[in-house]
Amino acid sequence: MVYENIRYNIVLLEGWPAAGKASVWSLLDGVETVFVEPLHVYVLYALEKLNFQVGVPRQFTVREIRQALGVTEYYKTEQYSYSGCFPLSFGSGMQENLSFQFNWRDFDEKFITSVTEKPIYAHEFLEYYIDAYLQSYLNGYYYGKISTFVTMSNYYKYNLLDSFKDHIPIKVVQVQRDFRNVIASRSSRKPRKEDGNNIRDFAPSFEDLIRSGEVESILSFDRFFRVEFNDVFVVNLEELITTKQSIMKRLATYLEIEYSDISLRETRDNRAISDRYSLTEKINDNPEYRSYQRLQLKVHEVLWRMHHAPLNVLSWRSILLYFALRFKDKFTNQS
Repeated sequence: MVYENIRYNIVLLEGWPAAGKASVWSLLDGVETVFVEPLHVYVLYALEKLNFQVGVPRQFTVREIRQALGVTEYYKTEQYSYSGCFPLSFGSGMQENLSFQFNWRDFDEKFITSVTEKPIYAHEFLEYYIDAYLQSYLNGYYYGKISTFVTMSNYYKYNLLDSFKDHIPIKVVQVQRDFRNVIASRSSRKPRKEDGNNIRDFAPSFEDLIRSGEVESILSFDRFFRVEFNDVFVVNLEELITTKQSIMKRLATYLEIEYSDISLRETRDNRAISDRYSLTEKINDNPEYRSYQRLQLKVHEVLWRMHHAPLNVLSWRSILLYFALRFKDKFTNQS
Protein backbone atom coordinates (compact mmCIF):
# COMPACT_ATOMS: atom_id res chain seq x y z
CA MET A 1 0.00 0.00 0.00
CA VAL A 2 1.40 3.41 -1.02
CA TYR A 3 0.32 6.36 1.10
CA GLU A 4 0.67 9.87 -0.25
CA ASN A 5 0.54 13.24 1.47
CA ILE A 6 0.29 11.78 4.99
CA ARG A 7 0.96 14.72 7.30
CA TYR A 8 1.01 12.98 10.70
CA ASN A 9 2.47 9.79 12.05
CA ILE A 10 -0.32 8.03 13.95
CA VAL A 11 0.58 5.94 16.99
CA LEU A 12 -1.94 3.81 18.88
CA LEU A 13 -1.16 3.37 22.55
CA GLU A 14 -2.81 0.14 23.67
CA GLY A 15 -3.14 -1.51 27.05
CA TRP A 16 -5.72 -3.15 29.28
CA PRO A 17 -7.21 -0.89 31.98
CA ALA A 18 -4.59 -0.39 34.73
CA ALA A 19 -1.87 -1.97 32.58
CA GLY A 20 0.16 1.23 32.51
CA LYS A 21 -0.72 3.25 29.38
CA ALA A 22 -0.45 6.49 31.32
CA SER A 23 3.10 5.63 32.34
CA VAL A 24 4.17 5.46 28.69
CA TRP A 25 2.31 8.54 27.53
CA SER A 26 3.74 10.57 30.40
CA LEU A 27 7.26 9.67 29.20
CA LEU A 28 6.49 10.37 25.53
CA ASP A 29 4.74 13.63 26.38
CA GLY A 30 7.93 15.66 26.68
CA VAL A 31 9.22 14.81 23.19
CA GLU A 32 9.08 18.01 21.15
CA THR A 33 7.50 16.57 18.01
CA VAL A 34 5.06 14.22 19.78
CA PHE A 35 1.61 14.99 21.14
CA VAL A 36 -0.19 12.45 23.29
CA GLU A 37 -3.97 12.77 23.42
CA PRO A 38 -4.67 12.68 27.18
CA LEU A 39 -8.18 11.21 27.02
CA HIS A 40 -9.38 7.83 25.79
CA VAL A 41 -11.44 9.02 22.82
CA TYR A 42 -11.04 6.02 20.45
CA VAL A 43 -11.64 8.27 17.45
CA LEU A 44 -10.31 5.69 14.98
CA TYR A 45 -13.40 3.56 15.51
CA ALA A 46 -15.39 6.17 13.65
CA LEU A 47 -13.57 4.96 10.51
CA GLU A 48 -15.23 1.57 10.89
CA LYS A 49 -18.67 3.14 11.25
CA LEU A 50 -18.13 5.42 8.24
CA ASN A 51 -17.16 2.42 6.10
CA PHE A 52 -14.32 4.02 4.17
CA GLN A 53 -13.04 2.14 1.11
CA VAL A 54 -9.28 2.10 0.54
CA GLY A 55 -8.28 4.84 -1.89
CA VAL A 56 -11.85 6.11 -2.33
CA PRO A 57 -12.94 9.54 -1.02
CA ARG A 58 -16.41 9.89 0.48
CA GLN A 59 -18.75 12.83 1.06
CA PHE A 60 -20.48 12.82 4.46
CA THR A 61 -23.36 14.67 6.04
CA VAL A 62 -23.14 16.13 9.52
CA ARG A 63 -25.61 13.50 10.71
CA GLU A 64 -23.44 10.65 9.40
CA ILE A 65 -20.37 12.06 11.13
CA ARG A 66 -22.21 12.56 14.42
CA GLN A 67 -23.53 9.00 14.34
CA ALA A 68 -20.05 7.63 13.67
CA LEU A 69 -18.56 9.66 16.50
CA GLY A 70 -21.24 8.23 18.77
CA VAL A 71 -19.43 4.85 18.78
CA THR A 72 -16.33 6.59 20.12
CA GLU A 73 -15.90 8.68 23.26
CA TYR A 74 -15.59 11.89 21.27
CA TYR A 75 -17.96 13.75 23.57
CA LYS A 76 -15.86 12.95 26.61
CA THR A 77 -13.63 15.76 25.35
CA GLU A 78 -16.55 18.16 25.66
CA GLN A 79 -17.22 17.02 29.24
CA TYR A 80 -13.67 17.60 30.44
CA SER A 81 -13.22 20.81 28.44
CA TYR A 82 -15.96 22.42 30.51
CA SER A 83 -14.52 21.18 33.81
CA GLY A 84 -11.01 22.29 32.79
CA CYS A 85 -9.34 19.14 34.10
CA PHE A 86 -9.32 15.37 33.77
CA PRO A 87 -8.67 12.66 36.37
CA LEU A 88 -5.55 10.49 36.31
CA SER A 89 -5.21 7.49 38.59
CA PHE A 90 -1.77 6.56 39.91
CA GLY A 91 -3.06 3.64 41.95
CA SER A 92 -5.40 2.87 44.81
CA GLY A 93 -6.41 6.11 46.48
CA MET A 94 -3.90 8.04 44.38
CA GLN A 95 -5.64 10.31 41.91
CA GLU A 96 -5.02 13.82 40.68
CA ASN A 97 -6.85 16.16 38.34
CA LEU A 98 -4.60 17.40 35.55
CA SER A 99 -5.26 20.64 33.68
CA PHE A 100 -7.21 20.36 30.43
CA GLN A 101 -7.39 23.71 28.63
CA PHE A 102 -9.49 22.99 25.58
CA ASN A 103 -11.82 25.11 23.45
CA TRP A 104 -14.51 22.56 22.68
CA ARG A 105 -16.80 24.79 20.63
CA ASP A 106 -14.00 25.91 18.34
CA PHE A 107 -12.71 22.35 17.96
CA ASP A 108 -16.08 20.77 17.19
CA GLU A 109 -17.00 23.44 14.64
CA LYS A 110 -13.67 23.22 12.81
CA PHE A 111 -13.60 19.42 12.75
CA ILE A 112 -17.20 18.85 11.66
CA THR A 113 -16.93 21.52 8.96
CA SER A 114 -13.67 20.06 7.62
CA VAL A 115 -14.99 16.51 7.27
CA THR A 116 -18.31 17.46 5.64
CA GLU A 117 -17.50 20.25 3.20
CA LYS A 118 -15.99 17.98 0.50
CA PRO A 119 -15.24 14.29 -0.22
CA ILE A 120 -12.44 13.01 2.02
CA TYR A 121 -10.19 9.97 2.44
CA ALA A 122 -9.87 8.07 5.71
CA HIS A 123 -6.45 9.55 6.49
CA GLU A 124 -7.86 13.06 5.93
CA PHE A 125 -10.58 12.37 8.50
CA LEU A 126 -7.86 11.74 11.08
CA GLU A 127 -5.73 14.67 9.94
CA TYR A 128 -8.64 17.10 10.21
CA TYR A 129 -9.31 15.75 13.68
CA ILE A 130 -5.69 16.29 14.73
CA ASP A 131 -5.53 19.77 13.18
CA ALA A 132 -8.67 20.91 14.99
CA TYR A 133 -7.54 19.26 18.23
CA LEU A 134 -4.11 20.90 18.26
CA GLN A 135 -5.55 24.30 17.40
CA SER A 136 -8.03 24.03 20.27
CA TYR A 137 -5.78 22.52 22.94
CA LEU A 138 -3.80 24.86 25.20
CA ASN A 139 -4.53 27.85 22.95
CA GLY A 140 -2.92 26.15 19.96
CA TYR A 141 0.49 25.81 21.64
CA TYR A 142 1.34 22.54 19.83
CA TYR A 143 -0.17 23.35 16.44
CA GLY A 144 2.42 23.34 13.66
CA LYS A 145 5.05 21.70 15.88
CA ILE A 146 3.77 18.13 15.94
CA SER A 147 4.61 15.32 13.50
CA THR A 148 3.56 12.33 15.66
CA PHE A 149 0.13 12.06 17.26
CA VAL A 150 -0.41 9.39 19.90
CA THR A 151 -3.97 8.30 20.60
CA MET A 152 -5.67 5.36 22.29
CA SER A 153 -7.56 2.48 20.77
CA ASN A 154 -10.29 0.45 22.44
CA TYR A 155 -9.02 -2.69 24.18
CA TYR A 156 -12.35 -4.46 23.65
CA LYS A 157 -12.09 -4.13 19.85
CA TYR A 158 -8.41 -4.82 19.36
CA ASN A 159 -9.05 -7.38 16.62
CA LEU A 160 -10.05 -4.52 14.28
CA LEU A 161 -6.63 -2.85 14.38
CA ASP A 162 -5.45 -4.44 11.14
CA SER A 163 -8.32 -2.86 9.22
CA PHE A 164 -7.17 0.64 10.20
CA LYS A 165 -3.75 -0.05 8.70
CA ASP A 166 -5.42 -0.55 5.32
CA HIS A 167 -6.18 3.18 5.28
CA ILE A 168 -3.18 4.77 6.97
CA PRO A 169 0.19 3.61 8.32
CA ILE A 170 -0.15 3.16 12.06
CA LYS A 171 2.40 2.19 14.67
CA VAL A 172 1.16 0.38 17.76
CA VAL A 173 2.65 0.50 21.25
CA GLN A 174 1.09 -1.98 23.64
CA VAL A 175 1.66 -1.86 27.39
CA GLN A 176 1.50 -5.17 29.25
CA ARG A 177 1.54 -5.91 32.95
CA ASP A 178 1.25 -9.10 34.96
CA PHE A 179 -2.47 -9.88 35.10
CA ARG A 180 -2.31 -10.31 38.88
CA ASN A 181 -1.08 -6.73 39.23
CA VAL A 182 -3.75 -5.45 36.84
CA ILE A 183 -6.53 -7.09 38.83
CA ALA A 184 -5.03 -5.92 42.12
CA SER A 185 -4.94 -2.37 40.83
CA ARG A 186 -8.45 -2.38 39.39
CA SER A 187 -10.08 -4.02 42.42
CA SER A 188 -8.37 -1.67 44.90
CA ARG A 189 -9.56 1.53 43.24
CA LYS A 190 -11.93 3.86 45.03
CA PRO A 191 -15.19 4.88 43.27
CA ARG A 192 -15.22 8.32 41.63
CA LYS A 193 -18.13 10.74 41.55
CA GLU A 194 -17.66 11.39 37.84
CA ASP A 195 -18.44 7.75 37.03
CA GLY A 196 -22.04 8.15 38.19
CA ASN A 197 -23.93 4.85 37.95
CA ASN A 198 -21.00 3.14 36.22
CA ILE A 199 -18.82 2.87 39.30
CA ARG A 200 -18.03 -0.79 38.63
CA ASP A 201 -16.39 0.09 35.31
CA PHE A 202 -13.64 2.00 37.11
CA ALA A 203 -13.63 0.33 40.52
CA PRO A 204 -14.90 -3.25 40.20
CA SER A 205 -14.59 -5.81 42.98
CA PHE A 206 -12.26 -8.81 42.76
CA GLU A 207 -15.27 -11.12 42.55
CA ASP A 208 -16.83 -9.11 39.70
CA LEU A 209 -13.61 -9.31 37.72
CA ILE A 210 -13.22 -13.05 38.20
CA ARG A 211 -16.83 -13.78 37.22
CA SER A 212 -16.65 -11.61 34.11
CA GLY A 213 -13.52 -13.38 32.86
CA GLU A 214 -10.98 -10.64 33.53
CA VAL A 215 -8.07 -13.06 33.83
CA GLU A 216 -8.92 -14.65 30.50
CA SER A 217 -9.55 -11.28 28.81
CA ILE A 218 -6.19 -9.84 29.89
CA LEU A 219 -4.26 -12.93 28.84
CA SER A 220 -6.06 -13.10 25.47
CA PHE A 221 -5.49 -9.40 24.85
CA ASP A 222 -1.76 -9.63 25.55
CA ARG A 223 -1.43 -12.83 23.52
CA PHE A 224 -2.98 -11.13 20.49
CA PHE A 225 -0.18 -8.57 20.38
CA ARG A 226 2.55 -11.11 21.07
CA VAL A 227 1.40 -13.71 18.58
CA GLU A 228 -1.11 -12.42 16.03
CA PHE A 229 -0.42 -8.73 15.41
CA ASN A 230 2.44 -7.59 13.20
CA ASP A 231 4.65 -4.56 13.83
CA VAL A 232 3.95 -3.72 17.45
CA PHE A 233 6.24 -2.48 20.21
CA VAL A 234 5.38 -4.19 23.49
CA VAL A 235 6.28 -2.46 26.75
CA ASN A 236 6.20 -4.51 29.94
CA LEU A 237 5.42 -2.17 32.83
CA GLU A 238 7.53 -4.09 35.34
CA GLU A 239 10.51 -3.96 32.96
CA LEU A 240 9.92 -0.28 32.19
CA ILE A 241 10.30 0.54 35.86
CA THR A 242 13.65 -1.24 36.13
CA THR A 243 15.13 -0.47 32.68
CA LYS A 244 13.46 2.79 31.69
CA GLN A 245 16.27 4.28 29.62
CA SER A 246 16.87 1.15 27.56
CA ILE A 247 13.18 0.71 26.73
CA MET A 248 12.61 4.37 25.88
CA LYS A 249 15.61 4.39 23.53
CA ARG A 250 14.24 1.36 21.69
CA LEU A 251 10.77 2.89 21.64
CA ALA A 252 12.15 6.10 20.11
CA THR A 253 13.81 4.05 17.37
CA TYR A 254 10.56 2.21 16.66
CA LEU A 255 8.58 5.46 16.49
CA GLU A 256 11.31 7.14 14.43
CA ILE A 257 11.62 10.04 16.82
CA GLU A 258 14.74 11.53 18.34
CA TYR A 259 15.62 10.18 21.78
CA SER A 260 16.57 12.50 24.62
CA ASP A 261 16.62 12.18 28.39
CA ILE A 262 13.34 14.10 28.52
CA SER A 263 11.77 10.70 27.87
CA LEU A 264 12.84 9.61 31.35
CA ARG A 265 10.66 12.24 33.03
CA GLU A 266 6.89 11.97 33.53
CA THR A 267 5.27 15.12 32.17
CA ARG A 268 2.06 16.61 30.87
CA ASP A 269 2.44 19.75 28.79
CA ASN A 270 6.10 20.13 29.78
CA ARG A 271 5.35 20.04 33.51
CA ALA A 272 5.97 17.25 35.99
CA ILE A 273 2.90 15.05 35.92
CA SER A 274 2.70 15.04 39.73
CA ASP A 275 4.59 16.31 42.74
CA ARG A 276 3.27 13.48 44.91
CA TYR A 277 2.94 10.34 42.81
CA SER A 278 4.95 8.48 40.22
CA LEU A 279 3.94 6.04 37.48
CA THR A 280 7.33 4.59 36.59
CA GLU A 281 9.31 4.39 39.82
CA LYS A 282 7.56 1.41 41.40
CA ILE A 283 4.45 -0.74 41.17
CA ASN A 284 1.83 1.34 42.96
CA ASP A 285 -0.54 -1.52 43.77
CA ASN A 286 1.16 -4.69 44.97
CA PRO A 287 -1.19 -7.69 45.20
CA GLU A 288 -2.21 -8.67 48.70
CA TYR A 289 -4.33 -11.66 47.85
CA ARG A 290 -5.76 -14.18 50.24
CA SER A 291 -5.01 -17.85 49.65
CA TYR A 292 -8.36 -18.62 48.02
CA GLN A 293 -7.95 -15.60 45.70
CA ARG A 294 -4.52 -16.75 44.58
CA LEU A 295 -6.01 -20.17 43.91
CA GLN A 296 -8.83 -18.64 41.84
CA LEU A 297 -6.35 -16.68 39.75
CA LYS A 298 -4.26 -19.78 39.13
CA VAL A 299 -7.27 -21.91 38.16
CA HIS A 300 -8.42 -19.32 35.64
CA GLU A 301 -4.93 -18.96 34.22
CA VAL A 302 -4.65 -22.73 33.73
CA LEU A 303 -8.09 -22.94 32.10
CA TRP A 304 -7.25 -20.08 29.76
CA ARG A 305 -4.07 -21.85 28.63
CA MET A 306 -6.34 -24.70 27.52
CA HIS A 307 -8.83 -22.67 25.46
CA HIS A 308 -7.17 -19.26 24.79
CA ALA A 309 -10.52 -17.43 24.72
CA PRO A 310 -11.54 -14.28 26.65
CA LEU A 311 -14.31 -15.93 28.64
CA ASN A 312 -14.71 -17.54 32.04
CA VAL A 313 -15.65 -21.16 31.27
CA LEU A 314 -16.93 -21.52 34.84
CA SER A 315 -19.59 -18.86 34.28
CA TRP A 316 -22.57 -19.28 31.94
CA ARG A 317 -23.06 -15.52 31.98
CA SER A 318 -19.53 -14.96 30.73
CA ILE A 319 -19.91 -17.60 28.02
CA LEU A 320 -23.22 -16.19 26.78
CA LEU A 321 -21.86 -12.64 26.78
CA TYR A 322 -18.80 -13.75 24.83
CA PHE A 323 -20.81 -15.40 22.05
CA ALA A 324 -23.39 -12.60 22.04
CA LEU A 325 -20.65 -10.05 21.38
CA ARG A 326 -19.13 -12.22 18.67
CA PHE A 327 -22.52 -12.56 16.98
CA LYS A 328 -23.11 -8.83 17.26
CA ASP A 329 -19.72 -8.00 15.67
CA LYS A 330 -20.34 -10.51 12.87
CA PHE A 331 -23.82 -9.11 12.20
CA THR A 332 -22.51 -5.53 12.27
CA ASN A 333 -19.71 -6.30 9.82
CA GLN A 334 -22.15 -7.97 7.43
CA SER A 335 -24.44 -4.96 7.57
